[in-house]
Amino acid sequence: MSALFKLKFSPVAALVCAALSQNAIAEAIVKDGSLKVKTEDNQFQIGGRIMYDFDSFTDVHSYSVSQASATAFDLNAGSDSSDIELRRGRLYVKSDMGDWSAKLQVNIDDSDETANFEDAYLRYEGGKGFKITLGKHKEPFGLEELTSSKYITTIERSMMTNAMSPGRNYGVQVHGHNDSITWGAGIYDNGNNDEEEQVLAFTGRVAFRPIHNDDMLLHIAGAFTSRDNDTQSFRIRERAEVHLAERTVLSNTISANTVNILGAEGAFNYQSFSVQAEYQFADVEATAGEDEEFSGYYAQASVFLTGESRPYKKSSGSFDKVKPKGNMGAWEVVVRYSFLDAEDLDFGSEATNITLGLNYYANKNVRFMLNYIDTEVEYIEPTSTTTIEGDAVALRGQYAF
Repeated sequence: MSALFKLKFSPVAALVCAALSQNAIAEAIVKDGSLKVKTEDNQFQIGGRIMYDFDSFTDVHSYSVSQASATAFDLNAGSDSSDIELRRGRLYVKSDMGDWSAKLQVNIDDSDETANFEDAYLRYEGGKGFKITLGKHKEPFGLEELTSSKYITTIERSMMTNAMSPGRNYGVQVHGHNDSITWGAGIYDNGNNDEEEQVLAFTGRVAFRPIHNDDMLLHIAGAFTSRDNDTQSFRIRERAEVHLAERTVLSNTISANTVNILGAEGAFNYQSFSVQAEYQFADVEATAGEDEEFSGYYAQASVFLTGESRPYKKSSGSFDKVKPKGNMGAWEVVVRYSFLDAEDLDFGSEATNITLGLNYYANKNVRFMLNYIDTEVEYIEPTSTTTIEGDAVALRGQYAF
């Protein structure tokens, strides 16, 4: 282990040691693989996840694609490839102190042995169903994005989610929930402009549950984010849901003042059967020339062959951990269709993915996933269109504790 890795990782160890050294331990238990420690004043939880992936892909996934100009793509065919990686290696510490809580989560990048903060926030929970979160956390946007990578039904999130959902950023959010509604609104750091001045984003989401009982769930939600871009460039540049492959889905590069993104969500569970879908639309206000618009969607369905159902978390309006009913584990079959439109003004690309998946939950903590992905990408130029197809097989072994 390198010195750089130790230095970057030390805040987690320092936080745990400092907290425990000043409090007498009243109880320490291991539940669902994570360590929970109670002291006289606080309660701590230590956990994490390990995800190892194998990807094998052909044709469009191996293409090196760059934008040579505003009117032409530079398409370079690559060779079929396969590789293995540590997709995620994370450790976290959570602390509950009455009305206050905090979380620090670190992700280990195996490629250069560094660690980066994923979550780093302080939360006030003074009222029933009412919270204020300050620090780095997920913005309230997108069902698939807000569902942890430990619990999504496919190995990778959809192209649309990766391209448009804002994910984690530093900011402050006011949020809450009751039996029927989950809501959140916040202001977030959206980087710096050319003068190194901070620019901001506003994001909000409301999720409704007209039906939620032991057998059935109906989830309907809408979200909106307005992001001050302050003349910075905006561009969609995504992989077609294969993490080790090339970024083959591209839009034009736009100097933009503001990026506004609208999201709509729906999900329905009936016992072991589940469907969910999302649509997102981005309006990019250009500093010069015409504004541009991009959009995407996905629809997926899954069924547990062993009778389980997907748990739902009201506090975040997203899906939670699957717990197998029997000692032999749980089996789930999933299919997803996803589309990303990164073309406007006669330039860009449109990509379609069909994913077939099989998930095996050995227990609460261990999951194995197999995905087959069939992909088609159209590269659209003012005078021509080029279509390239390809497929991929992805495997994942996951341990979450």
